[in-house]
Amino acid sequence: MARKMFPNGWHYYVVVYLKGDAPHKIRAVGRDDVAGIDIGTSTVACVSSRSVTLQELAPKCREYNQK
Repeated sequence: MARKMFPNGWHYYVVVYLKGDAPHKIRAVGRDDVAGIDIGTSTVACVSSRSVTLQELAPKCREYNQK
């Protein structure tokens, strides 16, 4: 973990390493439906031909920071 000082305060950075090889083939699960995923800093958005989802990654984060 590393941190850097900015005019508005400290910014923290974490580097994540995953073990193993990436999958070589995409497996179809269920119907032939294509979906797009956008992973942001605080949310994850998923879009397909059947549905749209937006999930907050840490919904209690603001409460924790206020304490």
